[in-house]
Amino acid sequence: MKKFFGVLLSVVLLSATFQFAVHADTSVEANTPQELKSFAESATEDTTITLGSGFPDSLSATVSIAIAHNYNITILGNDINLQPMATNVRHLNINNTGSGTVTIDGITFLGSNTVAGDTVAVGAAGGGLTLGVGHFIVQNSMFSKINGSALNGTGGVNRYLEINNSTFEFNTNTGAGGALNFDGGNNDLTVNNSTFYKNKSDALGYSGGAIGLKNGKNLTINNSVFTGNTSKHLGGAIAFHFPQANSTFSIDNSYFEDNATVNPNNGAYGPWADGGAIGVYSDNVNIAFSLTNSTFNANSSYDDGGALMLQNYGATSTNIITNNTFSENVGNGLGISAAPKYDAPGGAIQFSKSANATLESNTFVKNMASGVNTEAGNFGNARGGAIGFHYDTGAVKVYPTLNMKNNLLFGNYVTDSSNQPVASDYANITISTLYDGTSGGVLNNLGGNIGIDDGIVLPSMSSESVFGLAIAEVALSTNQSNVSAGNNNATTNGYFYAQIPTIAIMPAGVPTDNPVAGKGVATSITKDQRGFTRNISTPDIGAVENVAINFDGNNGNWNTMPTHNYDGVTYYSGTEPTNIYKVTGSGNEIEVLSSQYLTHPSGYQFIGWNTEADGGGSSYTPGDQIALAGNMTLYAQWESVETSTENNSTGNNSSSNNSSDNNSELPITGQNTMFITAIGIILIAGSIYIIKRRSSK
Repeated sequence: MKKFFGVLLSVVLLSATFQFAVHADTSVEANTPQELKSFAESATEDTTITLGSGFPDSLSATVSIAIAHNYNITILGNDINLQPMATNVRHLNINNTGSGTVTIDGITFLGSNTVAGDTVAVGAAGGGLTLGVGHFIVQNSMFSKINGSALNGTGGVNRYLEINNSTFEFNTNTGAGGALNFDGGNNDLTVNNSTFYKNKSDALGYSGGAIGLKNGKNLTINNSVFTGNTSKHLGGAIAFHFPQANSTFSIDNSYFEDNATVNPNNGAYGPWADGGAIGVYSDNVNIAFSLTNSTFNANSSYDDGGALMLQNYGATSTNIITNNTFSENVGNGLGISAAPKYDAPGGAIQFSKSANATLESNTFVKNMASGVNTEAGNFGNARGGAIGFHYDTGAVKVYPTLNMKNNLLFGNYVTDSSNQPVASDYANITISTLYDGTSGGVLNNLGGNIGIDDGIVLPSMSSESVFGLAIAEVALSTNQSNVSAGNNNATTNGYFYAQIPTIAIMPAGVPTDNPVAGKGVATSITKDQRGFTRNISTPDIGAVENVAINFDGNNGNWNTMPTHNYDGVTYYSGTEPTNIYKVTGSGNEIEVLSSQYLTHPSGYQFIGWNTEADGGGSSYTPGDQIALAGNMTLYAQWESVETSTENNSTGNNSSSNNSSDNNSELPITGQNTMFITAIGIILIAGSIYIIKRRSSK
């Protein structure tokens, strides 16, 4: 009977639980827009709402949701594809005045733009997501082909948005931010592991092709990819414009490629088409800008700053640029309409007005400042293939200050009015001298830098000594990186998820006067761009830090090796090298090489590797895995073998001396047969003597 009443009580309690429409950790299914709205607005506990199989993928009107309670709401889209909307009609509009967080998960929002190849034809405005006040998360979602900014938030409200594992592609806007536009209020935006591809802003203001954040508070970008985004004004990919005081803008572990500021039909906005990838325009408002562990490749500005234009000069503003790679970016300088005594475009970066910046352990390679603008030609062609500057032309002139340590600037260049490369003492950087020869900005060289010209003739240095390749062959590669960026959710375009590429440098000891490996000055930066540990006492110069094993043939050499260009993993010279270098980052494992291709010294056989040439160190066998903490050399070890019966049977002193000479010429640890035999005879004799002594007792 007790058992019966126990079961009955359980049933009653369970029934009572289900009397509530929404309960703690409740999951409900919405099959209509009305159900979605009702469940979200009337929740009395944290709730997950899954869009059911009956939920329409074509909406007749915007689903507007106004949340006033303090519970967390998660809307699981179940990978639904919401089809294009009518003109100027959004898919969802959510306002959250409560303290809970609204999460949008697994929804694809589609618009009316059409795409042929990678060319976008703008369609009717409509579709996407509008967010009002409140805390929001968007994850595992896609926004595609939407005109009118795919994700929009305007008005002076407090808005906090986190975007995870999502893709924004082929979105456009006549205003700012083709993918995402936040304007006004305490906007905090964080983007993690997301991809922004071919988004465009046609705004005449400071816009941002993918992301436009104006009058906002904080912007954080982590492990994300921006490719092919364009803007008519500031920031081909991102514009951070007129932020509030004490704001932050940080970018880490991200990749920017082929973004651009443009000026179709030579419009009137050319002078502001700055920052091919990123534009920061805060003026004298105090903000903290940080750019770390990121790569910029082939971005271009119609005017200044092929990758980055930075105008952040508040009294307590900070600009930290560390562990980044800038490759083949172009500052065209075409917006200059008067003699540019005050302007140098900067192929990678332009620092504007009195910005004070610290640059440490960055790599700048093959960036270009164009001189096609005839105004630049009036003053001896362009300047600042990697880094340029702009100063205030007002009555009180102000100039940038750069603090530089352990940066690698190599192969950057400037062009003439025909866009042909020309020799220049400002090919890498210009900061301290104006076109007319008067003093300009301040460059504090803190040591460990390569390529700071700024009007100085640099000593000759070959590309091969730095990169192992001719400069024309130097290019980005995955370079064993531990760090990836982009959307790794295969359901929403995971194919944009990839390792962040960098540029490989030569390992220590190759060549013997290697100007980069271990030549930096002491640093507090403990990791390189790829996430590998740095030697903080004598770091490598630039964004990456190598360690390597030098496999030394030790009087042997490799024969008929295939022709090989250095790839950041394996280095050797020619087809019969005496040394092979296996290169990686600190903490990574390297497999000990076999003796394949290794030609043996006459009369010897290979028996392994040792950390000392004479075999007195630690021994390793082929196939062993070594976790490298620093550079090391392994020497091939050779053991002499019997080469002829004649040498063993004759007492010829000459032959004996030759054998001795062979041994003395090679630092060999393997012992010859006669020596081993002698040791054996001594041991046997000793054993017999001990046995006799014991038997006599």
